[in-house]
Amino acid sequence: MKKKIILTIILFIFSYYYTYKCISFLKQNDYLMQEIINKQGLYNKEPVNAVITNNTMIPGVNGRKINIDESYSKMKKLNKFNDSLLSYDEIMPIISFKDNYDKIIISGNKKKNNISIILNINEDELFYSLNKVLIINNTYASILTTKNYDLKNTNYINIVNTNYSHNIDYCLTYELQIKNNCMINKKYTILGRNIHNYHFTNTKEIIDNGSILVYSFNKSNYQDLNIIIKYIKNNNYNIVSIDELIKE
Repeated sequence: MKKKIILTIILFIFSYYYTYKCISFLKQNDYLMQEIINKQGLYNKEPVNAVITNNTMIPGVNGRKINIDESYSKMKKLNKFNDSLLSYDEIMPIISFKDNYDKIIISGNKKKNNISIILNINEDELFYSLNKVLIINNTYASILTTKNYDLKNTNYINIVNTNYSHNIDYCLTYELQIKNNCMINKKYTILGRNIHNYHFTNTKEIIDNGSILVYSFNKSNYQDLNIIIKYIKNNNYNIVSIDELIKE
């Protein structure tokens, strides 16, 4: 009896293994599987390492690699290749900006046409006026302030400050000087490009992939933001949060 049980188990294992190998063989020789494998080079992307120089850094870019089995399973339902059904696995850079709180992030990665806007606001009226401009343009901006504004139901996202405080997302500097309190409390310090007058002209002169632009407006010129946003978008830049800007 015991021998029969053992024999049955062995046969079951062998049968399972044989079936698995047959299915695997058929899949590997399926024209669709071969097409996915052959086209990997068109869709895979190598990661880009972060650039760390002295006390500054620029985030890298994640790579991606086709998940062949998942992609095959999705496409097999249609029985034809469709690149919109490709599944990917992310590949992290070997050198990453993450956890390097003792470095200053001087920009987002230059391979992405993303920029971030920070609005320096400490007046209630200006807070609401600029928010209306952001809403009209379907745009989001970070806020630099010493006030404790409630950002719910606004188009303000990240909160930045020139020094560490418990409610901020990032510390801001205009010089290559690390914020020690931020480093201790595991907050990244970012380098801003300060624009406090001639907003449109100065924007055109300094904007570049990865820029972190800091604007100071007043009651008489806050509508300049409307012109700036349109200019940025018309020149194929994406206005994103700082979180997205530095994302690898």
